[in-house]
Amino acid sequence: MKRGLRGWILGLAACWLGCGASQDLVGMEQEATLEDCRQLAPPEGTDRVVAARQVTAQAVTSQVVPIVLIPAGSQALSTVELNTVRQALSNVRRWYERELPNRNVNWAPIQVMQGAQTASYYLTNNNVWNDIPGEIQGQFGWNPWAYTGGAHRIALVMGRDLLGWAGANGYTDGRGLAIVGLESLLEQSKCAGNWWCTQEFWHGTVAHELGHTFTLPHDTVADSIMSFHDAYTTRHFTATAATTVQANPATLPKKANWDYCSIDYECATLRCGGNWSGDRLWCLPTPAYPKQAQNIPATFTCREHSQCLTGICTFSPAAGAKVCASSASPNYVTPFFPDVP
Repeated sequence: MKRGLRGWILGLAACWLGCGASQDLVGMEQEATLEDCRQLAPPEGTDRVVAARQVTAQAVTSQVVPIVLIPAGSQALSTVELNTVRQALSNVRRWYERELPNRNVNWAPIQVMQGAQTASYYLTNNNVWNDIPGEIQGQFGWNPWAYTGGAHRIALVMGRDLLGWAGANGYTDGRGLAIVGLESLLEQSKCAGNWWCTQEFWHGTVAHELGHTFTLPHDTVADSIMSFHDAYTTRHFTATAATTVQANPATLPKKANWDYCSIDYECATLRCGGNWSGDRLWCLPTPAYPKQAQNIPATFTCREHSQCLTGICTFSPAAGAKVCASSASPNYVTPFFPDVP
C-alpha cells in the first residue's frame, strides 16, 4: 500500500504545479507558497498486511465523521456558521452521490471538538497532522488510524483558524484522516487576496481530500477532482477512481425503490420524486412514475417552492437537505448542489 500524506498545499494543487509526486503535504496559508511538496505518513504500525485485512473484510464497516475543530483560543462557531458547514457538507455529499454510480458515502453527524492546542501550534511543523488523531481518541474514544477489523472511521477535521491547511491519507479498509481549514468557507476576510479563498474552492478541497482518504492519488485527467478542484461541480471522478471509492467500507448501496430521498443521485434508479398528490419524495422504480410531488407539508423534502403547501422549499441544516418550511431561512452557501442529473 502506498503511504505518505496525500494533500495539496493550501488545499490546492501543490504537486499539480510541478512537484511530480502523488503523495504530498500541504503547507500553511502564511507561507502563501505552492512550491513546497513534502511527504507525511500515517503513524507507524497503523498498516496491516493485506492478507490479514482480507480475512475480516466482510465484517469491516466504516463511515466519514465530520469534526469541527475549535483550537484553544479560537472563537466557537456561531449557529449560522455551523449551519453553513452543514449545508456545505451536504453539497459535498451530493457531489459524491453524483460521482458514485452504485453506492453513497456513509456520513455520520457532525461533531464539535475543542482543541488542546492553539491554531498557531497546529500550523507549526504540521503538528495538526500528528496531534489530532490522539485528541480525537481522547474526546470521542476512537482513532482514525486504529485497526479493529470491525468499526473503522474516516475523520474529516475542519479547523477554525487553520486557514489554507489541507491534507489527507487513508487505507482501503475504511480508516483515514482529512484535515482542512475553514476560513475560505466561513471567514474570507482572513484569507482575502488568495486565489483559493472562495466557498466553491472549499467544497472542491473537501471533495479532493476525502478522495485521498479513499486512497486516491493525484492524477492528470483534465476534469478530475484529483487533478484540480476549482469549480467542483464541473469536476468528476475517473471511472477507476469511482470503483476504488465504492470498494471502501465507508460506502453503502444507493437507496432502493420507495426509500425516502431528496435527490436523484441517492437512488439506484436515479429517480427521486412522487405522485402529483404525494406528500413525500421516494426513489422511483421506472420513468412511468411522475417526479413532481405537490402539496408537501412542512419538514418534508422538496425540490421547488411550488411543491410545498407553504410555498417555501429551503435548506434545513438538521435534515441536510431542502425541505418545505413554514418560514424562510437564510441560504448559507451558494450554489446549492443541483438536485437532478
